[in-house]
Amino acid sequence: MNEPEFLRLDKADKPTPPETDIFAEAIPPQSEVNVEAEPPKADIPIPVGPSVTFQGNNYDLAALISIITALPFVLSLVTCGVGFYFLPFISIPLAIVGLIKANDSFDPKRTKKFCWMSLGVNGIIILLGLLAMFLFIGLSRGTFD
Repeated sequence: MNEPEFLRLDKADKPTPPETDIFAEAIPPQSEVNVEAEPPKADIPIPVGPSVTFQGNNYDLAALISIITALPFVLSLVTCGVGFYFLPFISIPLAIVGLIKANDSFDPKRTKKFCWMSLGVNGIIILLGLLAMFLFIGLSRGTFD
């Protein structure tokens, strides 16, 4: 049978085992180990800044979102639906506080973006509510004085 040359191993080509123990240098004998010596201190910089408020994976985030979405439903049940009208008035001060304290957050750019989005959406909701109220009052009187 004609074998390729790289498959043939001659006895001379086989590696010889090392004559010395390679672990002897790595592990000092028990008599040389100083038990009372302090471990070396690493010069690892400790990050300074805000700590992470929420850290988790997708399942943790799904649980957090489920709690957040359940709260308006509880508010709706407790107030017989009237509580929904007050949600923008709760959300706007929270967004303002978020804008003021955004530099202390974990990701200031994202925090500011979410706060501005909240202010915009809630402002539109309040304006539409006021418009609907004025239209209702105006149409019920018959004029828009």
